[in-house]
Amino acid sequence: MTSIAIIGAGLSGITAARILQGHGLTPTIFEKCQASGGRMSSRTSQWGSFDLGAQYFTARHPRFIDELGNWIAQGIATEWLVTPYQLSSSSRLHTQDVVQRYVGLPHMGAITRFLESNLDVRCGQTICGCHHRDEQWWLENTRGEAFGPFDGLLVTTPAPQAVPLVSASPRLAMLARKVRMQPTWALGLAFTQALDTEINAAFVENDSIDWLALDSDKPGRLAQPQRWVVHATSDWSASHMELEPEEVVSILSEQFFKLLGVPARKPDEAIAKRWRFARGNLDGASGFDQRLRLGCGGDWSHGARVEGAWLAGQELAERMLAASQKEG
Repeated sequence: MTSIAIIGAGLSGITAARILQGHGLTPTIFEKCQASGGRMSSRTSQWGSFDLGAQYFTARHPRFIDELGNWIAQGIATEWLVTPYQLSSSSRLHTQDVVQRYVGLPHMGAITRFLESNLDVRCGQTICGCHHRDEQWWLENTRGEAFGPFDGLLVTTPAPQAVPLVSASPRLAMLARKVRMQPTWALGLAFTQALDTEINAAFVENDSIDWLALDSDKPGRLAQPQRWVVHATSDWSASHMELEPEEVVSILSEQFFKLLGVPARKPDEAIAKRWRFARGNLDGASGFDQRLRLGCGGDWSHGARVEGAWLAGQELAERMLAASQKEG
């Protein structure tokens, strides 16, 4: 077994591909978006970058702590020395947590961009069919184009999108089907005239917003113009999934100004990004069918964190390697 197809170019898929390639296998990553990274990607504009997905990450598992050390040494990650506030409509408290938080440099997307170098990543490829015959895998995209044969397949998309792609294995399809993923609307706001507030990050107790951060205050970013990122709550996002981006900007901006206690003003730029599958609820292990050489997993299978996405990629690659060695 030498050729492995991977669907999804987020951190899980890229991590798995790097490991497989390092062991002499040939991975090919297929990604439906025009850029890699998934929720670790960043949006760039004339005003600078916005981390609209993952805001920061922590490191707890010994293996991920070691990997984080490599990222820091490579200059693609650093610690974010921030103590978030706790905000509500009636209170403003400075938390005393001692959590070490880390971010990508010069934006969150820099991590996956660096890790994908020397990998075969094919963006703009929406894979809708995965067919297993004669002990090999064939993939089909929405344009009817076929890819293959591959000796193994790893699916690292959000769980609801993985269900039809792993249908050859009823056990894996059931694993992915039972995962309930929650959405998040994310908002990016740029101001050439900075807002007058001491807050640079906050967990929010609010019906519509649960996080806000001064993105331009993170290390390695352009300090001006001032750029903010706001995340809506999962419940609010689910109830307003089909709103137009302009409506989301209007509603969340109003709440944003109230929470900061500053006069409302029109931003120089406003971006609304809908993440349909932002958070998963399965905290266990990735799934793997050794007979089919088929695996699925992602941050949703390991606790919905950046660390979990990396651990999922590690696990999937190791199980594929074990299947390869057993076959050999």
